[in-house]
Amino acid sequence: MDHVKANWQPAGGELEVIDDALYQIRPYAKFCPGGSWVYTQFANFNLQDQVLVDIDLWNSPLLSSGEKAAMMWHEAIYYWLRSSYQDSNSIRARYIVGVLFSNLSAAEKNTKISTLLQAPEPSARQDWFCRGKNQLNNQIYSAYAASEFEARHSTLASCKRGPEPFHCQSDSSIECEEITLERIAWACTAENSLNFQPFIGRGRGRLEAAFRAEENCILGSPGINPMFCAPLSPECTAL
Repeated sequence: MDHVKANWQPAGGELEVIDDALYQIRPYAKFCPGGSWVYTQFANFNLQDQVLVDIDLWNSPLLSSGEKAAMMWHEAIYYWLRSSYQDSNSIRARYIVGVLFSNLSAAEKNTKISTLLQAPEPSARQDWFCRGKNQLNNQIYSAYAASEFEARHSTLASCKRGPEPFHCQSDSSIECEEITLERIAWACTAENSLNFQPFIGRGRGRLEAAFRAEENCILGSPGINPMFCAPLSPECTAL
């Protein structure tokens, strides 16, 4: 979110439509003014890391502060999913925002989001998975790519886009594995060493499953230092 807020800026014109929503339903035209519905791009997180926003829509009295907050969180979560999971569309980002802004309990929200994140988006399934860590703040990062070299580079780049980039692991310290299966084949556990709450993660490979377990612990233990979720030797089993 800090990255989104730092790069937020009003667009100097009408934004082009980005074909990554893949929406499957639209309002009935008869209920729209003039009898037609036009899909309009509200924001665009471009390749220059600019979060361009349609300022006319942003300042519209029809837009509530809650809707503005949801848009900002959408951009932050979608940025994270692209960086850590290689998501190529915004379907999962929109789902997560919907869950976060729903009236579900915190436990229900955590369960739905954790379940969604346990397996990567099908279109993002590549041959290599790598994971790395920031040695100062213990935040973890990952990436998928067609080659080990690309996955290592993307993992390191994802870490360096976060806080305290000088403390990211070196390229040689990043762990990687080749993904050879198209099904979930491993399950690992990670325990919050502060309150001893266990978390599980699943993946097509052992490293992917261990990363998901640690990530689920961090997501499910808001407000704690991620170091309390770091498994020294995660317990894993082949499914």
